[in-house]
Order: sequence, then structure tokens, then C-alpha cells
Amino acid sequence: MFYESPKLSIPTEDTIIWHYYTFTEFIAMLVEGALFFCRVDKLKDQWEGVYPKGMLDWWAENLGDSSSFQGKPSDLKDFLSAKVIPSHFINSWYISEHESDAMWRIYSENSEGIAVKSTLGRLKQVFQNASEEILIGNIKYIDYNQWRPPIGLEEEEPFSVEPFFWKRLGFQHENELRAIIKRDWIDQKDNGINLKIDLRELIDSVYLFPDSKDWFFRLVRTLIDKFGYGDLELKRSSLGERPWK
Repeated sequence: MFYESPKLSIPTEDTIIWHYYTFTEFIAMLVEGALFFCRVDKLKDQWEGVYPKGMLDWWAENLGDSSSFQGKPSDLKDFLSAKVIPSHFINSWYISEHESDAMWRIYSENSEGIAVKSTLGRLKQVFQNASEEILIGNIKYIDYNQWRPPIGLEEEEPFSVEPFFWKRLGFQHENELRAIIKRDWIDQKDNGINLKIDLRELIDSVYLFPDSKDWFFRLVRTLIDKFGYGDLELKRSSLGERPWK
């Protein structure tokens, strides 16, 4: 089920969100009837889930005597890399009232990309009956080299959730909303989790890449109908419209 953390920010339920897919990813979603949560250490950005050095240093200085990591930030870093980071799985959305040409170009293959439009309220609703506990929050974009502990920070659990909602400043264009599933610190063999949900309840409409061809529109429409989602609205992106019609 869905839950919130007081350490994270989250927008209002009417906030419009988008997920950009390759054609293969989109069809896999329909086949599985599920959203895919990727294991954090399998993402392309190797900084995902990484804890700033300033945080490791602070913990080394402030953790109690009972901690096996006291005074050994390198040990803590190794444990984070081997156990903590691989135990988190994420599903990401782009926050915007409008489509993004940049997101189309980055996350689509050739001219066969597909975007799903929804709202935060819809996303929260489909997670209510999910088999996993799911945490949602906005991504905060930070300078990892300049991170310093907030003034008045007290001793706290070292395996905090915040670093999984931080990204480097160079990714601000993603304006990301993130959903996370956390599992026990065991050896993770799965690269991801397919979370079964009601896609009809989640999806508002489906958009095709701006320069997609008519044959691709027909193909996607046929497949959507074949998998039992005939009531889903399919549109071609307005970013492909030509001036001076």
C-alpha cells in the first residue's frame, strides 16, 4: 500500500505525471498488467542511491558506540553498496502539465516512443491495494560535493530514505516524482519488480512520439485493444504538429 514520509515532499493529488516508454517497455506493461520497479543499482545513473561523503563523515563522527560502523565510513559505504542500495526498487514519473520534447528524445527509441499520462491521485489509488509497501516523494536535486548536515540534526538511523530521493543537479530537467519499494537486506537476485495494478484506473491517456508514423499508431491501437484496454484513449503527441496548416 501507499504511504508518505514526513522527510519527503509530495505534490497535490491533481498533479499531472507522465511516464515515457520504449515500445517494448509499454507492451511489457500491458502484458504483465503491472508497473516495473527497477533495482536501484541496475539504473544507468551510477549515483542513484549514493550517500554524499558529508553524510558518511557525519555518521562516522556521531553514531553511538553500539554501531559497528563508528569511525569507519569506508565500512559503511561498502555495506550501503552491497546491501542497502540493491534492496530498493524505483518507478519514476515526470511532473508537468505538458509533454516534454526533451523527455521524448531521452527515453524513446527512434520514433517509436510512448508516453502514459496520469495524475498523482490515480497513482496513489492504484497503490492502495498493492501487495508491497510503496513510498512516494519528489526528487530533490543537490550538489553532492557541497552537502552538509542540516543545523540541529540529531543522531539518526544511518540507512535513511532521503538519499533515494536525491539526484545530481544535472538531472533537474527530469522534474521527477519517484515511487520506491524497499525489501529486506538480503542478496537480491531480481533486477526489478513487476507490481500488479489496475492499469485502467491508473492511465488517463496514451501518447505516441511526435513524429510517429500512421502504421505505428494503428499497431499500438491494435495491441491496446488486443490486451483488453480498448477504452484507453490513444493520441499522437501535439509536439509533432506542423505550423501554418
